[in-house]
Amino acid sequence: KNSNQPIEQVLKKVVSGVRVASKSQQEPWMEGSIEGDFCFSKCSNLPENSSQISSIDQDEKFWEDSKSIGTKEGYEAYLFQFPNGRFAGLAKAQISKLMNTSPPATALSSVGMNQNSVPQVQASPNPALKPNNPNNIGIPLTNQPNQLPSTKVTVLITGAGATYPFPAYAKWAEGYKATSGNILNYQSIGSSGGIRQIKAKTVTFGATDAPLPAGDLDNAGLIQFPTILGGTVPVINLDGFKSGELKLTGNVLSEIFMGKIIKWNDTRIAVLNPSKKLPDQAITIVHRADGSGTTFNFTDYLTKASKDWASSVGSGAAVKWPAATSVGGKGNAGVASLLNSIKGSIGYLEYAYFKNNNMNCVQLLNYDGQYVVPNDSTIAAAASGTDWFSVPGMGVSMVDAKGAASWPISYASFILMPTQPTDKSASLEAIKFFDWSFINGKKMASDLSYIPLPDTLTSAIRAKVWTQIQH
Repeated sequence: KNSNQPIEQVLKKVVSGVRVASKSQQEPWMEGSIEGDFCFSKCSNLPENSSQISSIDQDEKFWEDSKSIGTKEGYEAYLFQFPNGRFAGLAKAQISKLMNTSPPATALSSVGMNQNSVPQVQASPNPALKPNNPNNIGIPLTNQPNQLPSTKVTVLITGAGATYPFPAYAKWAEGYKATSGNILNYQSIGSSGGIRQIKAKTVTFGATDAPLPAGDLDNAGLIQFPTILGGTVPVINLDGFKSGELKLTGNVLSEIFMGKIIKWNDTRIAVLNPSKKLPDQAITIVHRADGSGTTFNFTDYLTKASKDWASSVGSGAAVKWPAATSVGGKGNAGVASLLNSIKGSIGYLEYAYFKNNNMNCVQLLNYDGQYVVPNDSTIAAAASGTDWFSVPGMGVSMVDAKGAASWPISYASFILMPTQPTDKSASLEAIKFFDWSFINGKKMASDLSYIPLPDTLTSAIRAKVWTQIQH
């Protein structure tokens, strides 16, 4: 009725209205059109949808990486990822050519290959290098810590798994390639896919946001370690409250999401915020409509905070949300859109998305009885307050970690590697990649709103975890 409203705002209201009215049983659709004259040129073999475009982009990128390496292993890695890819015929031809061509006797001598075909590092001027640390893990390999000695052999590292850390891994890979010449090709196919591929030993490492239990690691012959930190943030759209002003406990938060607290001026919320005037306004619950690690982390926290939640709902990547006013949005973007359009709503977002979009968070009471807000420091404090080696394989939960400054809904993303790798050269290079990233990639991670691991933790990973791999 108001002709001055932007069409985008009208559509947002329609979308949220349909979801609320149908209790997320109906997903709204939108349609638009443009009128005008267009000229088209003929083109063949166009993809039918955006997912095909993405697949073609990945196909070409992997081929370029494999071609730049120029080894049999590199072309075989391409064929594994894209058995029917556009360059499959060329890859097979190159493999055949390489198998029928014997390299000159001097081809490997310049880099000093050992019996496992691992490039030997050239003599370094750095006096910190020790003979009892043959791989020099944790020590800059030259007097300039951002540079690695160059070799004439390019190693391809392959990884697959969790989507959450992908931007950080991609940025680290870019920096590592510039300094070492070696390439990481990481496919963000989801944690489950990463676990399957590393168990099948078709990649150098797998990545997962949900750590594997010790029994699974032992059965598959894997080690596990965290690489990067994040968190989940309860977010509100409540007039009169700036970000971080509203205080909640884990138990009260669970009662809100269970639908036991239905208005913002409920006594159980008011007693935690005695100096604030709370509105007589209905609460709308906004949750993820798709399965996600963010939901797993959030419900894991609610399970530990409330026995009622634990017995009636539990934790998982997807759960049945009990509150009558619950509405679902797809991905962080869908949840954020609903939160922005529904007054009186509360939901949860992944920390980086919350931070980059200036949403309004709540304060939460942590394990030590302190109210804290989510930021880089409080999530890092949760990592410091976690006893990582209390469980074999470091598969501990950071939820409700000890420490006065700890954010209670924090988590880590993990890497899985075999203790007896089939490609020792690639495995060793992967360790060097993560070692370089722990030393040089902190700012890269922070710029992307991830939280790097504390130095004490990375030192422990070098000493206690990486030494289990038989190179």
